[in-house]
Amino acid sequence: MKKKVFQKNESQLNQICDSGSTIITVKSNKPKVKMLAGRIFDSMASTIVSGIITSLVFCLIYVLLSSMTNISKIQENIERLNDQINEYSEKQNEMEDVLKKVVVVQSDSLNIATSGDKAISIYANDSFLEVINKTYSSEQAIWDTAEQNLWEDENLVIGQDMRSGEMYTVGDLMKESIVTSYVDQSTGEIVVFKGQYDKYNQWNGNCIINRYKDNKLMFIMDAEYISGKLIRYKQVFSGVNARGDDLWMVSEREIEEYRNKGETWSYFKDSEYEKYIDINSIKDSDIIDANSFRLILSPNLEGYYNGYTSDGLFNDDTGQAYLVKYAREGYIRTLYVGEMKDGYFEDATNNAWYIAKSEDTEYMYYKGAFDRGHPVHNDESIFINNISIEEIEKILQDNNFNTGLCWYGESE
Repeated sequence: MKKKVFQKNESQLNQICDSGSTIITVKSNKPKVKMLAGRIFDSMASTIVSGIITSLVFCLIYVLLSSMTNISKIQENIERLNDQINEYSEKQNEMEDVLKKVVVVQSDSLNIATSGDKAISIYANDSFLEVINKTYSSEQAIWDTAEQNLWEDENLVIGQDMRSGEMYTVGDLMKESIVTSYVDQSTGEIVVFKGQYDKYNQWNGNCIINRYKDNKLMFIMDAEYISGKLIRYKQVFSGVNARGDDLWMVSEREIEEYRNKGETWSYFKDSEYEKYIDINSIKDSDIIDANSFRLILSPNLEGYYNGYTSDGLFNDDTGQAYLVKYAREGYIRTLYVGEMKDGYFEDATNNAWYIAKSEDTEYMYYKGAFDRGHPVHNDESIFINNISIEEIEKILQDNNFNTGLCWYGESE
């Protein structure tokens, strides 16, 4: 879902800047006043010309000094950006690792309810805990085809109706939508799970996990399975960028063999999502999916990545990946196009490029090789300092980006 990027009207800024230098002409029929005005004008003109010459000298000196420092400042900004990308990647990797851990639950705090009016309470026994352990104890069990059924015996009793006390077997709940809530004793987080299994006793269809800490949402995993195999997923989790800004991260990906293809958005986190979860009275409406969560997010986009990931990191060797970082005002700080490795800009083809700007410099453009986030200058490299908006638009004319692009200094 594209987010609107706010722009400032450059003509309004020009009006404000020009208001301090408005020339006022006064007409008079009196000769003395006219002669006096002429003398004053001649004096002012001399002073103004002298001032202009002095200003031009200082401006020339400033430009020369600025051009020497711009590159180093931009590079410092890019280094901070690489650290930030790695922090996001590590955070996403940590969240994926959560799903790989064995879940420890209290047998008297696990409750399940089917969607609709029917609510079922499950008191966990060894067989049910074993199913949870098999599902989340290894990467293969989560991200690849499940090799074993959830349960071998369809007559195994796994739940009791919360209202009537009726006992349910594996067969009774087959193809039913199930909602589960429990306390993860290792983290103290309340976990809410919604999903279903098919006639082969494999997770199937949409399965969602919400995790809460102190009534605050920490994580969403919104996945699609086909008979035990993960096909696509959406994730939501919190993060902090290198500048100390709290963020909401949203990722939408499809599984392609050993890696995932898709998009990742980061939004400035202006508020927490809080919800009280009663694990003894869980219901279908307690679950929030990734799409519903995005509708309530702040519209202030902080970053966008389009490309492959693997092992929880930005890894893309196609040369088509791109990453955009925004200032809070909505303007672009960095746009990179090229290969990614372990969260870094890394490309030896000399075809990767970026346009970047720090807080006190103009935009610069570099095309060439990158190593661990750093430009590697060689005979094929192209570098343009203080690049104009017109030059930027010319560079971008053959590129399509699935996110808004708004540049500092660009008029509406």
